[in-house]
Amino acid sequence: MAVNVPSWVNKEFFTTVIRHHTADDKAEVSNFDVKTNAKPGENFVSLILRAEINYTTSIQGAGSLSVVIKLPPTSGIESEFCETSPIYVTEQDMYDGPLHDIDNLLASVGDSAKTHPKLIYQQTEPHRAIVMEDLGAQGYVRITQPLPNYEDSKRVFQRLAKYHAAGFFLIKQKSADLSRFKASMFHMEDSMIRETFLNEPFVVLCDVLTSWGGMDEYVERLRRFREKFIAMGQRLYEPDPNGYNVLNHGDFHIKNLLFKLNGETIEDFFFLDYQVSVVASPCVDLFYALYNMISDENRRARRSEIIHDYYVEFSNTLKSLQFTGNIPSLHDLQMELLRHGQMEVVKCVCFQIFFLLDTAKLSEYLTTGDSKALKAKLFNEPRFKDFINAELPRLVHLGLL
Repeated sequence: MAVNVPSWVNKEFFTTVIRHHTADDKAEVSNFDVKTNAKPGENFVSLILRAEINYTTSIQGAGSLSVVIKLPPTSGIESEFCETSPIYVTEQDMYDGPLHDIDNLLASVGDSAKTHPKLIYQQTEPHRAIVMEDLGAQGYVRITQPLPNYEDSKRVFQRLAKYHAAGFFLIKQKSADLSRFKASMFHMEDSMIRETFLNEPFVVLCDVLTSWGGMDEYVERLRRFREKFIAMGQRLYEPDPNGYNVLNHGDFHIKNLLFKLNGETIEDFFFLDYQVSVVASPCVDLFYALYNMISDENRRARRSEIIHDYYVEFSNTLKSLQFTGNIPSLHDLQMELLRHGQMEVVKCVCFQIFFLLDTAKLSEYLTTGDSKALKAKLFNEPRFKDFINAELPRLVHLGLL
């Protein structure tokens, strides 16, 4: 389906962007070229545009700028969802403060790691828009499957640890009030989230397992689990005064990163899409990362190792920032993972499906009346069958299901 560029994304808009970017109120746009980003389904709740802007300034003369423009969708169920959810407010709020503060904290101790694309400009009126540097123009690309190489996965977990440590520092040492970052899908009443995304996969998977035969024990456990997992999710996504809390990315899976590759070697990467960032247990991001950032083989064989790698980086970053409070221990982290461990069941049932699904069909998955049939088809695919047959016994043995 063709994407129409909104009429207000015009020369006047780009002039505002360039004047903000250059801090020159006399800068003028010479010309611009706008294109849709468009791989259907990859940005379900955003309209993504890319633009090349040529301009002149009163001091430096001619220049050019490649940007990505992120807008709320303008029609359909996607638009209805965005109108009732806080996701755009959250992301713009993240760019207005915490992301800038985190980068400054890390830079203050000589760490050049970046956690997000550079913000060029954003506005809330008359239309919401976020304008960022176009990393694609710099050769960054998406990787859509969990990383097979352990060392690459380790680097991602370590940067996540730095991000978490800086957020923890802001909350504990700087007394930053980040309590406004509190939304989660488990708190949303929207039927697309509550029913289609969360409840329906349990119903369909139970039917599929029944059809396989010999899975009655798991079916019964999943049915009982379904009655209580929304409340479990709400507990995970709420700050615990007796635990420790970080500013989570909130949707930390492989498709929300951009990578700079040199052949098969990952040179650098950035996090994207801070629309559901939340102050809560670090388990929010760690469960995402364990299932959707590292390969199944490495997660099963080296889970303790990668959690240890994450923790060491978290602790070392706090020490380098000269944090004066008590640093949570590795034992504390392991207890968090166990206390919220039942959310791993939700990852297996509700989230893995996104990594089996052709992204071009993502909107169909979320919006069509035949979503149950599509889920059943995916749950019956050999790749998912191998995955769930390996995970269900482990979840039972750990007392999580």
